[in-house]
Amino acid sequence: MDTRKGFKLTLCVTSLLLAAVVGASAWTWANYVTVFTGGGLCVQGDAGIDHIRPGTLSGNLAYSDAYARDQQCFNGLVGRWATTRLDVYHAAAGQPGAICRGTDWKSDYTGIDSFGNPIGPSWVFNYGGPASCGSGWYGVFGGAFVWDGSTWRGGWVWSGWEWVPPATLAMVTSTSAQNQTYNEQTPPPRPDWVDADGKVNMEKAPKEVPMAGPNGNRIMEAGKEKQVPTHFGTLPPPPLRTDMSRRGQ
Repeated sequence: MDTRKGFKLTLCVTSLLLAAVVGASAWTWANYVTVFTGGGLCVQGDAGIDHIRPGTLSGNLAYSDAYARDQQCFNGLVGRWATTRLDVYHAAAGQPGAICRGTDWKSDYTGIDSFGNPIGPSWVFNYGGPASCGSGWYGVFGGAFVWDGSTWRGGWVWSGWEWVPPATLAMVTSTSAQNQTYNEQTPPPRPDWVDADGKVNMEKAPKEVPMAGPNGNRIMEAGKEKQVPTHFGTLPPPPLRTDMSRRGQ
């Protein structure tokens, strides 16, 4: 198992134990969501988000991954060129999600680890926690695409909402205060362009969304919320390599 996968697995196990003990939202994750099947290819993606809780294995980190499997979404495929990127969204009381921060595309070949699990390009991105766009609910849209030899195949995955407390509270060693503020919150609904399994419905996905400022408020422009383009319809250019189906490497 590579270092990144090992860290993520340890983080998930630790977070689950924390959630069982203290009852708070420890991390939010959508794993192996299928975003495309066809032509002998299944594309799956991850999207996840966490925030710092002192005394636990945690971080202000956002995640995305892209995987290639056979059309039955069972066996991992080796040597397929894949790419992923992520956008971090923020929502506060009475406000829908707005884009806060994000990454560019990261590409690499897909493969299989020593446990038989698929691996591929991955982002582990420090989004800054409450210092980025204030306290509130954060979520990640992760893009997962695989080159089939002529075009990109894939889609986007939604992590779900994660409560991130104010910076002063985020560093409280005791979790009781974090639990109280978390339990007083009501998470925003799932964006209406996201299906129940976490897959983004591209026919409904917006072309523009508001932009969140450093205090969580929406950035205003000419008396209106500033709108910025989403990346749901944006793909990287075709890969430079012509051999995108190397096997056994």
